[in-house]
Amino acid sequence: QELAGCLKSSVRNTDIVARYGGDEFAILLPEAAVGKAEVLVKRMLDTIKNHAFEWGSERIKVEISYGISSTGELKKGEEEEEFIHRADSRLYNAKQSRLYPVSKEA
Repeated sequence: QELAGCLKSSVRNTDIVARYGGDEFAILLPEAAVGKAEVLVKRMLDTIKNHAFEWGSERIKVEISYGISSTGELKKGEEEEEFIHRADSRLYNAKQSRLYPVSKEA
């Protein structure tokens, strides 16, 4: 809940933050280009880096990886599920690399 609050504080009022799995969130940015998403990712990383998360009496470090996908990437005839699949695939790549937490390329 604390992490969700940090994410929500980093987005616009029109954006949607939702849990998408055990340790994953989907953040939908209506009317936002990939460049806007990249700015948002930096803002989220800064917010989370500067937040004091605690587990019991201990401070813990929270790390985040992102996969960015745009509906503008959908090709003629592709379903919207492909949009989610691309984001999920890029998230997986970002988690595996651990060098750079954001993946835009498949």
